[in-house]
Amino acid sequence: MFKELLAPILFVSSLQAAPLEVSEEDMPALPNESAPFRGKVNHAGYVGHTWVGYPHVENPASLDMDPTGRIFVAEANRFWFGVPDLRRAREMIRGDFRSRTVEDRLAMYDRHADKRDRAWYSQVPDRLIRLEDRDGNGVADNRTLFSDAFKEPLDGIGFSILAERNATYFTCIPALRRLTDPDDDGVADTNEKIVNGFGVRVSFIGHDLHGITRGPDGRLYFTIGDRGFHVVDEKGEVHEASGRGAVFRCDSNGSNFEVYAHGLRNPQELAFDNHGNLFTFDNTGDIGDKARVVYVLDNSDSGWDMAHQSPHHYANALDWGNFRLSKSVWVGQKMFETYTEDQPQWVYPPLAHVGNGPSGVTWLSGMSVAEDLRDTFLMTNYRGAANISNVIQVALSPDGSAFKLKEQSVFMEGVAVADVEHGYDGNLYFADYGGGWSVNKNGSIQVLRPEDPELREIGSETARMFKKGFAARSIPELVVFLGHPDQRVRQASQFAIVEKGEEALPILAEVAGREGKTELARLHALWGLGQLYRLGRKASADAIVAALSADNPEVRANAARVSGDSIVSESREALLKALADDSSRVVSLSAIALGRVAPRGDPEAVKALFALAAKNQGKEFEVTIRHSLLSALDRVAADDQLAAFAKSESVEQRLLCVLVLRRRASPELAQFLSDSSQTVRSEA
Repeated sequence: MFKELLAPILFVSSLQAAPLEVSEEDMPALPNESAPFRGKVNHAGYVGHTWVGYPHVENPASLDMDPTGRIFVAEANRFWFGVPDLRRAREMIRGDFRSRTVEDRLAMYDRHADKRDRAWYSQVPDRLIRLEDRDGNGVADNRTLFSDAFKEPLDGIGFSILAERNATYFTCIPALRRLTDPDDDGVADTNEKIVNGFGVRVSFIGHDLHGITRGPDGRLYFTIGDRGFHVVDEKGEVHEASGRGAVFRCDSNGSNFEVYAHGLRNPQELAFDNHGNLFTFDNTGDIGDKARVVYVLDNSDSGWDMAHQSPHHYANALDWGNFRLSKSVWVGQKMFETYTEDQPQWVYPPLAHVGNGPSGVTWLSGMSVAEDLRDTFLMTNYRGAANISNVIQVALSPDGSAFKLKEQSVFMEGVAVADVEHGYDGNLYFADYGGGWSVNKNGSIQVLRPEDPELREIGSETARMFKKGFAARSIPELVVFLGHPDQRVRQASQFAIVEKGEEALPILAEVAGREGKTELARLHALWGLGQLYRLGRKASADAIVAALSADNPEVRANAARVSGDSIVSESREALLKALADDSSRVVSLSAIALGRVAPRGDPEAVKALFALAAKNQGKEFEVTIRHSLLSALDRVAADDQLAAFAKSESVEQRLLCVLVLRRRASPELAQFLSDSSQTVRSEA
C-alpha cells in the first residue's frame, strides 16, 4: 500500500497538528445496519455492502479474521503524524544514508529536534480494533479497542495483522509483535516484541513491515520495505541490510529468525499457493519502472537498494557535486524487468508486472468462492484516489522451474482498497483506506458476498469448522481434512495433527507415501513431517527422504523443499540424485535444499551443482535454475572451490563463480575482468 507519494506530499506539512479523533468515551454506538457498497464489482457472482465505517474504523490499512470470525483492523493513524518521509525531511537525507540501526535513527531524530521534537513522533498512536458481527446480520455490531500501544518515537506505521486463536501478530516498525488476550475481553493483555530491529532508516513513508502470514511449514513470514533492518537473533548473529527490503521468517516466538529473500523495494503482503510456493507483489518507484510479481526464492536477491532512488529524490542533498544520472541504475540497466540477457545477471528477476500500487494480497481456495476465482490471487492496487484504485485478479501458471502470468483482470474498482482477506464465511473483506495519502475520515470495511446460495452455505459450514477449531478433533477426521478443497482447512488440520506429537509421525508418513492419496493431502503431510523434524522428532527423516523418489513431481519438489527448510541432513544423498530429476521444478528446489543441507565446502555437492550449471544453457536455460544454484553455492562453496572453476569452458559455470564472489565482495573477482565472455566481464 501507499506506494509513492510524489505530488501529494507537497501539500502535507510534516509539522501540522494531529488529527482530531473520536475518543473511545465519545464513540457512538454501532448502527448495526448495512450501507451501500462503495465501488463497482466486475463479477456477476458477488454483491456488496459496507460492513462498518468511520468513526468505528479510522484509516484502515489492513485487516484479518480470527478463527471465530472476528475481524481485526490495523489503523494507520500515524501517517504523517509521527512518521516522517525523507522527501519532506530533507535535512535528514545524509544522516539517513549513514543509519545502520534503529538507535542510529533515533539519534538522528534528536539531532534535528529543532524540526521535530520527540513529542512529534509520539503524538498519535496506530491502533488495532476488534470488530464482530454477533447477531449474524452481515454488519459489525461489537467493537473494542484491542490496543493503541504503538506511538513510541521509533514506531512506524502498523501495516499487517495475523489473527490466530491464541495470539495476534502485528507488524509495526521496529518490531514484529505478539499480542494476547487470554480473558477474551477484546483488549490485549500482553504486547511482546518478539523480533526487533526493523526500520533503521526513514526512507519513504510506508516502506515498513508488512505481510505477516503463517507458512505451510508452521513459521511466520513477513516483509519490510527499504527502510532496512539490523536484527540480532537469540544466538547473537547479526542480520542487517540498511536501505534494502526483504522477506523474513521465524518461529512463533521469534526464534530461528532468517532473512529469506533480499533486495526487494517495498514488498507488501505475502501469499502461499496450494503447492507451498511463496509470492509477493513489489512496488514501483515511479521512476520509469514497474510493479513486480515475485516468486520468492530462498536466498535470492532482487537487486533493489534505496540508493537507486537517489538520482530522482536525493541527489541535491548528497555529495555528488556536479555529477548527475539522467535515470537510476535500476531503470537504466532494466533491473526491474522480467528476465533479459542485457540486464545485470546477479539480479533475481520478477516473473511479471501487474498493477502499479500493489498492497494487499490473498490466495483464494476452496468451494466457497466462485469457480473462476479459485486458485488465483486477489491483489489490491492502491493508487490514492478511489476512482483509479482497483482490485486485480491474478492467475499464474507453471513455467518450468517457475511461473508465468496466465491472466489478470479487474475484479473490483472505485474503492481505495488497501487490503483484502477471504473470510472463513466465504465473503471477501476489504480494508477501504478512504483514499489519498494521509489520514482521513472516509475509511470503511467493505464486503462482497457470493450470490450463489450454495457457495454461501459452504462458507457458513467452513466458518463453523473454524469456530469449533481443530485441536480436539480425532486424527482420522483430521487426515480426511488434509484433502479438503480449502487450503485453510488443510493447513489447520496439518497443524492439529503435528500437535499430537509422537502419535502424528506414522500417520503423516503414511499419508505422504500413499501413491493414491490426493496430491494436496500428501503435501500437507510432508510439511507436517518437516515440522516434526524441527521439533526434534528425527525419525520423520525416513518419510521425507522417501518422498524424494515419489511418483508425483509436486511431492518430490516439496520433499526437497522440506529437506532444505528443516535441514534434514539425512536427505543429502537423495538431493544429489534429485539434481537429475526430469522436473526442473524438482531440480530447482533440490539445489536450494542441498545448499542448506550440505556442509560448507562439501566437494561432491559443489561438483554436482556446477555440473548442473553447465547443462543450464541454450534452449534448456532457466533463469530460476541459475538463481537456485546461486542460492546453493553461496552457502556451500568455499572460495578455493570457486577458483577451480574460474577457467572452465562453460560460460555459465564461470558466471556463477562471479555471482557468488560478488555476494562476498571477493577480490578474486579481478581475475574475471579479462574473461572471454562479455557477460562474465560485465558481472565481474
